[in-house]
Order: sequence, then C-alpha cells, then structure tokens
Amino acid sequence: MNVLIVDDSIDKLSEVSKILVAADLNIKINTVEDIQGAMFFLKENSVDLLILDQFLPLIKGKDQKILKDGGYQLINEINRKADKIITPKYIIGLSQYYNECEDFSDIWKLVEYSPSHTKWCNPLIKILKHISNIKDVASNVNYNIMTLPTIYVEGLTDLSLLNYVATHYFSEVKDKFSIESQRNAGANWVAQQLVIWGHKLKRNNENKLIKAIGLFDLDEAGVKAKNDALKKLNSSNQMEAVKVFAIQAKHNKNLIEFFKRGLQIEIEIESLMPVDILNYADKKGWLEYRTPLFIDPPKDWNQMNETVSAYLDKIKFPNELKVYLKKVKITNKEQFTEYVINRASESITVLDNLKLMLNELINILLSSKE
Repeated sequence: MNVLIVDDSIDKLSEVSKILVAADLNIKINTVEDIQGAMFFLKENSVDLLILDQFLPLIKGKDQKILKDGGYQLINEINRKADKIITPKYIIGLSQYYNECEDFSDIWKLVEYSPSHTKWCNPLIKILKHISNIKDVASNVNYNIMTLPTIYVEGLTDLSLLNYVATHYFSEVKDKFSIESQRNAGANWVAQQLVIWGHKLKRNNENKLIKAIGLFDLDEAGVKAKNDALKKLNSSNQMEAVKVFAIQAKHNKNLIEFFKRGLQIEIEIESLMPVDILNYADKKGWLEYRTPLFIDPPKDWNQMNETVSAYLDKIKFPNELKVYLKKVKITNKEQFTEYVINRASESITVLDNLKLMLNELINILLSSKE
C-alpha cells in the first residue's frame, strides 16, 4: 500500500507513521510538506491513501503562508487536474485545528487530530484495513523486498552529485545501498524519513538492523531538522538504525581555514567544491552571498564601523577563499550540478572532497556493528 502524508509537522508525522507501521500492512510511507509538493508527487506516483492536514502552505519556504483551507485547496486541485495526475484512491484529513475548518470535502472525511488522545487513530486504522482488503490496490506490491541501507539527502542536485560519485568511485559497493531524495525535499523531509525509518526498524537476512543516514546541510534549517529527528528516536534500536550526519568543514581543507579563524559559515554540498569551480560559478552569476554571512559574528569584528571585507583583510584572510562566503542560488543549482559533473568527467580531482565524505557515510551505513 502506497501512502502519501502531506504535513510539515514532524511531531504529527511521527505519531501517524507509528500507526501506519503498527498496522503491518506492507505500507510504503511517502511525505511532502506543501500543496505543490503533493501535486508533483501525484504526477508520477500512484497513491492508495492520501493523508493531509487542513492547514498547509502552497510552497514550503522561509516566506511561506499557511492556508487555513490548504487541504480543501489541495483536494480541489487534485480534482481540477485529474487528467494530468494519478488521483489518490482514498483521502483522509487529520487536523489539529478541526473546529476552524469550515470546508474540507463533500466526499472525504476530516478527523480531529490531537497529540493528547488517540481517538483519531480508529478512523485511520479502519480505512487502512478497508484499502488492504481491496484486491487490486498497490498493497499487492511487496515494498519490503528491496530495503537497502539508505542515505537521505536534502535535494535532487545533492542526489545527482552523490550518485555520480557512488557510481564512478564506489562501484564495488554501489548496489549495497541507496541514496534518496525528492523534488524540494529539504532538511525537514530528511528528518521525516529518518523518523519513519526509526519506526519501521527493518532487519536484513542476518537479523541485523538496516541503517539509514540523514545528510544535513550545516545551516539553521539543517541543525533544527536534525535535532527534531533525534528527539523522536529514543530507543537503542532506533539510535542504532538511524544516524544523522552534517556536512562538515573537515571535508574541505579550504573551509577549515574559515573555522580556524572563528569564521563559522553555513556548509552545503556545493561548499565541498574546489575554488576554481566556485569561481566559474560566480562569473556565471550562479552564486549569491550568504545571509547572514556568518552563523555567529566573530567576536573581534566591529560590525558598526568595519565592513566584512575590511575585517577579512585585517585578519589576513586569503582572498582566493572568499568565494566560499557565497552559495549557489536555488535557481541555478541544476546548472551548477551539470557543470560539476561535466568537469568531473574530465578531472577526477574535482570530486575528491565528496569522495571523502561519501566514503565516511558508506562506512557508517554498511558497518556490521550493532
């Protein structure tokens, strides 16, 4: 059975996924956080049950606006574009703000969700059992067969880069693990997948726990999502099966120069690229300055009277490394990734830092220690 949950609350997702896993109905759990993500998912995937909140953003992001009738709007969009998507077989709403929801659907049920009681569980369990009794639904597909140790990453461009490295430099173990993401995944999506994995606790033929790693950017969103996931993984088995991993300065010696001087900057996969790659991207207009430039302003920087440039000159920071104060624009990530992969096909050193990091992840993922 293929289930899609549309919700951005990791607390709620954790409780709902517990019920789905406990139903023991061979359920594959997918998650998205907004209306746009749901529609993208339904263009390519068949869903037996869509579980959605009523309060949803159109597009998840810093400037997101939560729509009080988001679930209603999503259902209308599904009906309006029925010829362009794969319509879910069943839909159920779970909302903590049930009394504020005037409209949801003329067909589908909206259930009041609350972390303080379990009344909402019964309608969900009933519809799961009903779907499982229908012979032609996707519950006939065995989602348990191909469970591999998995690395979850924050976006499709991260996925492309790591898959390239895995294919070209770790071919001997490439078939022993999986790297997964989806469109507009983000740090919260990675955390959601880890929580679901922690509830499932799959084991291999040797009865060893199959592991998953969440790879997070070292930024505010990544740190928060990582901590949110860890709060939901309490048992020793969960902590063994699920690992969190942040991209670190140690994976690029150029980044170490920042941290040695107390200059803490955000780090993402693109930060692991060599200087010449970033300089090219900067000339193409693919980069923008980080906001803020530093996670914590250096203590000896007088921000009122001294520009960043003047401060860096004062501490004699290498000019050639200042490009790392910029990051790849979201709108240019695909172009940047394509360029990096093309360059990698010409020079094996381009991806040395990514190889270093992926090797560390693989060692954690495939370790037999339990």
